[in-house]
Amino acid sequence: MRPETLPHRDNRVDLDPHHRDRWGVPLPRVTFDFHQNERRLQKFLADVGERIMRATGASKVWTEEKGGPNRWAGGTRMGADPKNSVVNEFCQTHDVPNLFIVGSSVFPTMAGYPPTATVAALTYRTAEYILAQKQWFD
Repeated sequence: MRPETLPHRDNRVDLDPHHRDRWGVPLPRVTFDFHQNERRLQKFLADVGERIMRATGASKVWTEEKGGPNRWAGGTRMGADPKNSVVNEFCQTHDVPNLFIVGSSVFPTMAGYPPTATVAALTYRTAEYILAQKQWFD
């Protein structure tokens, strides 16, 4: 079980000032760590999971002290303010109006369960928005 990770300011994707690609463009750098809230939630969920496993007859149980994230979020955060987000509520980038980014990277936080259904719904909603922009198709 994984806890929801809150959108901590110091968990981010930025440009690495020390590493560049072959064209001289700075490479993206991911900085992430669990914070006190996530550690407490992880311990709580581990304790609940252990109790469930023991109640169902498990003779040997082990848990991770601190698990790593298994689904990324936040690299292209969704929000109304271009100062702290990349896309608007329709996954349209603030800087390039005809560029859309759809996926779990637009979520400011990630729940402890797979986001597949939410990403699918967001994709459908974004596609409907694009189709409604008649001026792009005239």
